Amino acid sequence: MAVNNKSLYTFSFKAAVLFFLLLIILGIIVFLFKPGLGSDDRYVFALNELKERNLNKEYQIGFFGNSYNYTSLDPSLIKSRLGLNAIHLNSSAQNIRVSLISAKQALIENDLKYVFFEISGSSVRKKSPEAEKHWFFQAKALQEIPFSFDKVKYTWDYFPKDIYRKYYISGMSGYLSGVFNLNNRKEYKFITKRKYWREKETFFNYNGFIGKKVKSIEKKVFEEKFFGETYKEKTEVLWTKDLMAQMNDFISFAETKGTQVVLTYGLKVYPSSMKMNVINDLMANHKNLKYLDLNTDRDKYIIDEKSFYDEAHYNYPLSYQVTNRLIDSISKWYTIPFKGKDKIDFKIHELSDFFYSLDDSQDKFLRIEYTELPPRELEGYKFVVGFYPKDTTVLPEALSQRNRISEDHYFDLSKDYIAIGDKKIIIKKFDSNVSINNLDKIKMCFYKRGDTLKLPSYNISID
Repeated sequence: MAVNNKSLYTFSFKAAVLFFLLLIILGIIVFLFKPGLGSDDRYVFALNELKERNLNKEYQIGFFGNSYNYTSLDPSLIKSRLGLNAIHLNSSAQNIRVSLISAKQALIENDLKYVFFEISGSSVRKKSPEAEKHWFFQAKALQEIPFSFDKVKYTWDYFPKDIYRKYYISGMSGYLSGVFNLNNRKEYKFITKRKYWREKETFFNYNGFIGKKVKSIEKKVFEEKFFGETYKEKTEVLWTKDLMAQMNDFISFAETKGTQVVLTYGLKVYPSSMKMNVINDLMANHKNLKYLDLNTDRDKYIIDEKSFYDEAHYNYPLSYQVTNRLIDSISKWYTIPFKGKDKIDFKIHELSDFFYSLDDSQDKFLRIEYTELPPRELEGYKFVVGFYPKDTTVLPEALSQRNRISEDHYFDLSKDYIAIGDKKIIIKKFDSNVSINNLDKIKMCFYKRGDTLKLPSYNISID
């Protein structure tokens, strides 16, 4: 009998050890590979970027919401005009209730000075329980946010958890999401602190923004919609008591952090307006709240069918205009001075602005802006932007063999531009081993073999 008891004890001990080993293996799989509901790479990149740069307090502006935001508001323009760093913390089809949870977590961890929410009807509307794809997207966004009391509080009655229990539990915790999705092997990804993010069919991607360059809507559709009747949002239906309570709670929390909150109503191809009763009530209760309707004064935009790739999303030339309207508004509201810049003057021609990004984790690109076409004297000249690295060994072998010390980009300022009103804009996205970490200087000049004008070159200071 004693022998049997000993054997049973040994078997139980080995089973327990095996069980705990399996738990450890499971934990390692969940922790390292996190096989969740799938991830929005752009959203995950932005979250990781914000966490990584928190110690330096580099970001002052956070945009929260969905694709209405991240295809319309360009952080590179905000950086260039106001000297403020902005980042998009948006995910596809994200509802404002999820945005508010995400934004509060961001304010707990960071010192954002300005927070923006997009509040068009589709961003605010609570979808029916049958809209499975919508609830999948909410859970997909929620799983990237650490577990908190707010996640439970603000999703308990909102999320149809009885129908989509797996989605709901996955959304509450990224690690629980991993346990519930162990069989989803396509989503096994080794978790790193920082992720590289890039997207095709764009002018450029920057801090979560997508500068779109895709097929536009048909001209007939554009004209029918753009000159059609105004669509009026029913705010009293969209803004439920629960949503109003959550919004009030967030704005009050933001006030304790010294953070300003801005609600934006995005421009659509069709005329639209929002009743101001709800917005006025919110602004009456909170001094740190502003509202910006980007649908007003539509005649001041330069718009045609090429501006939109669907009814609510823009190609870059319209994003440029919308962002500048937002910049003008926040500069006025918060007395933020425009960044003082010297004109880039080549005696007979000048540029109004130049911006570049050489961040290894996202697209490398440059943007040139000017108002006048080059004069006749510059016919046949190429405009050259040269990036000079501190260590020339990072340059391509073909350049090294020619003893070149810079990576040069050539443009014809009379042809290579996009026209937006009186603005002429050149954008180039490129692959390069030159990065912000090894950049020594940037030099610009007009070049032509047998040059007789001898125009001065211009050096750009490295920020």
